[in-house]
Amino acid sequence: MAPALGGAILGWDDRTYLADSAIQGTSCFLERLCAIFTSSYFGNYNPLHRVGNWIQLALWGQDPRGFPLVSLALHSANSLLAFVLALEVEGDMGGS
Repeated sequence: MAPALGGAILGWDDRTYLADSAIQGTSCFLERLCAIFTSSYFGNYNPLHRVGNWIQLALWGQDPRGFPLVSLALHSANSLLAFVLALEVEGDMGGS
């Protein structure tokens, strides 16, 4: 397995974000979503990060292998988008 996919949940801030009460709280979807978008957590207002953690917890549970898989997929997609953008910009500038 690739080293990036064999990691563990780290002690830095991973456990703090996964213990987020808005993510782990009530079973009502709208209440969780409202809590995520109307509060800060761990000193940060980062609702998209928290929604991402919520979805990943639903998919992987506490298994740490799923989280870097999603990160790797997002980084790969962004690299591909940057490459396509560079090709478009080059085409607009008259490159061959």
